[in-house]
Amino acid sequence: MKRYLLILALTCSAFVGTTTSWAQAVQQADQVVSREIASTVDKVTLPEISLDKATTDFVVPVTTTAVDAKHNIVGFQGDFTFDERVVSFQEPVVQKAGITGGNWNVSGNVLPGAGPIRTLRVSAFANDFIPLNGSGTLFELRMKRVSKGAESTVLKWAEAPDGFIFIDADLNTQKPVTSVSGNAGPKASRK
Repeated sequence: MKRYLLILALTCSAFVGTTTSWAQAVQQADQVVSREIASTVDKVTLPEISLDKATTDFVVPVTTTAVDAKHNIVGFQGDFTFDERVVSFQEPVVQKAGITGGNWNVSGNVLPGAGPIRTLRVSAFANDFIPLNGSGTLFELRMKRVSKGAESTVLKWAEAPDGFIFIDADLNTQKPVTSVSGNAGPKASRK
């Protein structure tokens, strides 16, 4: 039953209630409350992107350190902010790649808001419940440059409860030890 609730919760979070976190969707679906467990993954990192003036559409990886299949991680979700005056996203905004390149559903939506600082929510789950295993590319962002000037934007993971979390098959959640922010612009210097 929990597996079906996880699929329902992640699907609802990504497509129907874009402002609802997966945990809220699960709770609404069947009053299931997940519990947070100790971290088993060291780091998830947003990209550092140096753009030249000719760059318009580009695809960049979000990476992770080692994820061990024995921890049964079958989903993840996270919000990060960006400046819509500098970058935006293609359709679809994210795509599976690397260790989610198999039978995974990886989706994302830019949440409603006035801007210019906007939030992208990424949600993913294994269609076959085969857990994540490995390191490197977790998924890819399909971005586009909006600004033609020298501006850059910090890509910053949200604070809890909307920051990056992994989800195991028992609906337990865990944060990586470190969620590393990134940057997009002509100079990859953090503000």
